[in-house]
Amino acid sequence: MRGWATSDDASSAQPWALRGSEGRGRPWRRRANFLALVFALVFVLVFVLALVGVPGAAADMGLPLGSGMAGPYRVDLVAFPAPLRVGDAVFSVLIRERESGAVRTDLDVRVEVGAEGDARVDMGVEGDGGMPETSVGRAEKGRHPGFYSIQVRLAQAGRGGVAIAIKPQVGESSAAEARLNFLFDTLPAPKPWRQHAGAIAFPFGLIALFVWHQRRRAAGRPAGRAKRH
Repeated sequence: MRGWATSDDASSAQPWALRGSEGRGRPWRRRANFLALVFALVFVLVFVLALVGVPGAAADMGLPLGSGMAGPYRVDLVAFPAPLRVGDAVFSVLIRERESGAVRTDLDVRVEVGAEGDARVDMGVEGDGGMPETSVGRAEKGRHPGFYSIQVRLAQAGRGGVAIAIKPQVGESSAAEARLNFLFDTLPAPKPWRQHAGAIAFPFGLIALFVWHQRRRAAGRPAGRAKRH
């Protein structure tokens, strides 16, 4: 004889159904929590690398300012950031043999940065006035091998010049001395909010990530849990 389930039977079976649906939902929530955690860690790592690692690594991959022949050398000059603005900047010089193309890292390289009207920069004349001549050592740790780099502060916007003087090692011919000039443009300093846009947006990005994660968790909860309570 066919029987009908009573309300007591239905209520006693309901917790089992709830537990089953909850069991099926838990692995999905664990995966969602794990993915959210991984995403947050990647976001933080990229942000830290952008603040710490990128400027040093990109200094030798910035804005190409020019390339030319100077004596027995081929000289390439790049600058960071791109475009150049009032404030700190890094000028990097790559020097290669004109004939063989071999990179030279054993030279005495001096770089002078100044305004376009500075006689020493334009004509290669030693003298007073303008920015002082600064010796440039080999590329620092973390920079690309083979580059000579110097960090300067660009004080004003407008047209500027770079004078590069190359002196060989002691014992080499004086004919290996060379000098080359480049010109560049400096833009005004960026607005503070643009300069620190990454740091300003970082906490808002974390908040958005948290809200997204909470909504995903709420959407993944079984509907029966609310009925049970």
